[in-house]
Parts: sequence; C-alpha cells; structure tokens
Amino acid sequence: MPTPEAVKSNPEAFHSLQNPDMDAGIFKAYIAGPQGFEIKTNESLFRRSPFDLKGPQNDRIKVSTGLSSEDKDLLADRMSDPVDGELKFTKGLDAQQVLEKLRTEKQKSQSDPERVKALEEEFASAQHAYIDRNAPKVALRNIRRTVTPQGDQLTFDIKPVSFPVSKNFAKPGASPEKLNLAESAATAMVLITSDNKILITHRSINNEVYPDMIGTSIAGAFDGTFDRDSKQKGKLKPITEQDVLKNIRKEAKEELGIDDQHLGEADITLVGLAEETQPYLHHEFLYLGKTKYTSAEIRKNASETERARKNNLSIHDIESKFDFIDATPEAIFTLLTKVASPIPKTHQANLAVVGYKLAYARDGKQSAEEWKKKTEAGIIANNLVIDNIVEKAYSAKPDLLKSIPQRFIKKIDDAVNKFKEANPQASESEIETYRQKRVSYLPKRDPKGYSFELTPVEQGLPGYNEAMKESGLITKD
Repeated sequence: MPTPEAVKSNPEAFHSLQNPDMDAGIFKAYIAGPQGFEIKTNESLFRRSPFDLKGPQNDRIKVSTGLSSEDKDLLADRMSDPVDGELKFTKGLDAQQVLEKLRTEKQKSQSDPERVKALEEEFASAQHAYIDRNAPKVALRNIRRTVTPQGDQLTFDIKPVSFPVSKNFAKPGASPEKLNLAESAATAMVLITSDNKILITHRSINNEVYPDMIGTSIAGAFDGTFDRDSKQKGKLKPITEQDVLKNIRKEAKEELGIDDQHLGEADITLVGLAEETQPYLHHEFLYLGKTKYTSAEIRKNASETERARKNNLSIHDIESKFDFIDATPEAIFTLLTKVASPIPKTHQANLAVVGYKLAYARDGKQSAEEWKKKTEAGIIANNLVIDNIVEKAYSAKPDLLKSIPQRFIKKIDDAVNKFKEANPQASESEIETYRQKRVSYLPKRDPKGYSFELTPVEQGLPGYNEAMKESGLITKD
C-alpha cells in the first residue's frame, strides 16, 4: 500500500474511499485495527473561487462561483428567508435586524448617542453569535489509509465548507463540481452501556434529513476553525484526533448528559471512516464509546440535560426518544437487515463496523469476516425491500406522489403570512407566486423508492415503533 506522500494531491476531486473494508452499496467504510485510527491532516486547502453573499456587515458568506446563477439566487433566498432560512438558523437574522435599527438611529437628524452606543454593543454581540454559529464545516479530500506495524493512520487534506452550501447542495443528482463544493464531514458514535446495551435513537420528526427514523447513539456535524494567524484567509487549522474527540464529547454532553468521568478518553475509539454514497455524499468519523452508565441511568441523565430543559422534554419524551438493543453482532445484524425502516447510511456504517468489532473480539477474525459479508448482503437486500414497499405504496395511491405532508402545510402557511405582513401591497398573484416558491422547496417524492427527507409513514413505510417491534428488538409501545 503506498504511503500518503506517494499519493498526488488533487484539491478539486471528490474523494471516494479506495479499497474499503466494507461496501454495502449505499456506504463504504474503512475499519481500523485494534488500536483504532490515528488521523493526520496533510494539507489545508483554500475554498475554491469564492464570491460574497450578503450577510451581516463585515461578515459575508462565501460560496464558489461554480454555482449557477439559479443556485446563487436559491441560496440567497434561503439565507434570508424570515421563517426558516439559514440566516435565522445561524443567528444571522438577529444581527441583520439589529444592524437595521442601528442604521435607522444614526440616520436621524438628532440621533441619541446612548441609543447608538447600546445598539452598537447589541450588534457586536449578535454578530459574534452569528460567527460562532456559522463556523465552517470540515470537508475531507485526498483520503488515504496507511497500515504500519505501529498502527493504522488516516491522512487527508481538509477545506472549509459553509453550512448553507452543504445543506442546500450536497443532495441527490448534484453535479460532481457541486458535490465537491458542498460535501462535508461529521462524527458518529455507537455507545455501549455498562449493562451491555447499545443506545438507539428515535430521530425527531423535525429533522430535515431522516426525520422520524432510527439513528445511532450520538452524531453531529464537525466544525473547523479558520487559521487567521497564518494570514491565509480561507484555510482551516489542521484537525487532530483531539478535535474530533471534542466534537463527540460535546454531543454526548448535550444529548445524554454524559461527562468525561463517565466517558473517558480510554473509553472512546475511532474504529472507522465511512463514505455515504446515497442519497448524498459525505464522510463520517465512526466511533465506539463505552460508558460506565447503565441504560437506565442514560435515560435519567438525558432527561436532565440543558437541551432537555430547553425543549421541555419530560421523562416520557426521553423514553420515546431512546431505545436499547443488546450489544451483540446478532442484534446489530437484525437491526441493519430486518427492520423495514430507513437508517441514515453512515449510521448503518457505524453499527456495521461496531458489529464487526464485537464479532472479532468474541469469535475471532474468520467469524467476523463471515459476519461482515453476510451483513453487507443483508443491508443491500433490506434497502431494496424498503424501496419496493414505497414503490408499491405510490403505485396503489398515485395521488400520494403529489400530496404535501400535513407537517409542511402549516410551515408554508406561516411563511405566506409572514410574506403578506412584510408586503401589505402584494397582489393575490404575487402571494400565490410566493406560496408556490415555498412549495418548490419541499422534499421531492421518489416513485421508485424512499426519500431521506420524508418520514417513513409519509411514504407508506411502517413507523419507528412498528418497525422495531416487528423485528423483535423492542417490545414497548
């Protein structure tokens, strides 16, 4: 196998995992040796050919000129949408609104100096919050794996990707150029409790991708930091194992209330790296974590986190959000191959890699290799079953292809009402044009298979509880 230095850098290519250890069609994965992967940043690359989108003063959002004019218009519109645009999500709308107040006050013939000072301070605070929330995502390029007697190493180049670009353009059917611009990396971890259970999540119906579906324990996007000290604008600081671990620990603390005492450094291992090949392309660092908490203690802690308090989650809500299965290769095989409900592809990869590790530790390499081969084939077959169920549902009810899920109707109505308030002179034709524009943003149904932006039930599939109970993995309602 060539060393990382022997591989020529190609900053603009999308980088597929070469010679993966696991390939289930919808994902590929590297599996680390017993000591896990060491990771190394080879080079930090510039974001290619940027242009500026309007944002809060002194902080413009940059995206590539590789986007078409229609793409740019879409992104600008989504950035500033008053209902659910990215500026609202990233707190940029707050900064924009304060800036408008500040400008209005300064334009007065007799502006109030104290008012101006207060608004300047408020804007500085809002702008800082926006910059923090709009941290660049990390994209991996030129990924290569080296196996040495000292251990396994992942080496790659990195470059920044903005959240709005990633969210809007790393989607099915995108051109290679657009995917190269938009693809980013994330982290995921399968968590095993002290009573030998794996935590499985019931994803929120409000998630924009894989809503109301099955997920792994902990997952989240991976933020980078610009290296301003180097005077090389647009380059990220190299990422290390500690940076990736920090992201996992943050998610564990926010989601589950697990602190370092109960998830120490020795309890977390980087067991793999996955590439999602459908429905959109991105990479994910795969971890296995072992906590000193029992499954019952995980539920209790999760109900007491700051996030739970903020969202008014009761213990009943936590019960609905978390389930546990046995930490065995057999249970993982059943989850991945027998449950007729989609699971995020990189989450499938995380579970499959952990299943391989558990089989290896219990039964040896030959048994683990047999388990892996059977699981790869089972995942491919199960996803065909899922697509077939959806296709039959649409064939039986063709009108379903054109229907808008109820959860989106209120969202559109709210957007239209906001538009009318902001444009009181708008004609009925203009209002209807705006409504149709909002409808065009909705997830598209696929007559041949499931969409990762719609819930299972919205596509004729069994819901989370039904699918899990049919598999025998859980028994509760």
